[in-house]
Amino acid sequence: MRSAKNSDDFSGTLDVILEVLECYEKVGKFYPIGCCIYPTAPFITTQLLKDSLTIFKSGKYDCVFPVVRYGSPIQRALRIDSQKKVSLFYPENLNKRSQDLEPAYHDTGKFYWFNSSAVRQKKALWTDNCGCIVISQLVAQDIDTEEDSKLAEIKYSYWLYGNALISKSSPP
Repeated sequence: MRSAKNSDDFSGTLDVILEVLECYEKVGKFYPIGCCIYPTAPFITTQLLKDSLTIFKSGKYDCVFPVVRYGSPIQRALRIDSQKKVSLFYPENLNKRSQDLEPAYHDTGKFYWFNSSAVRQKKALWTDNCGCIVISQLVAQDIDTEEDSKLAEIKYSYWLYGNALISKSSPP
């Protein structure tokens, strides 16, 4: 159903979703809730989808998606200049203990539950009314590179043979 315009490597998720919703409306179908699942997102389980849908519905959000906690405090993020010299983005945090810094999270790039009307009206998936489900690092794997694919294989092997949790629905 995607047009050539929305089928290249630079097409945005929102543009694709809006186009798909429009195509369905043209044939008389309207879906108040949608879910966009990325093909590069392994480790999505039925339970994770159900748990996140429950959060979406109970919170009356425009959108809900899985997030994962950064492994290191982002307040200690570094930049590297052209001479390979390192400096802090936030030097005021140099001497703070990492456990005293606020935890930060990022989108895992797995899926989005969304309110179709809100997305069309606001022309955005991420609005001021988004919720999330926190998942484990063990299952937070987006595949964009060969290295990502190798990490996914390692995590999958660990899950198969090490009894790792595939779906974690609450913050650690």
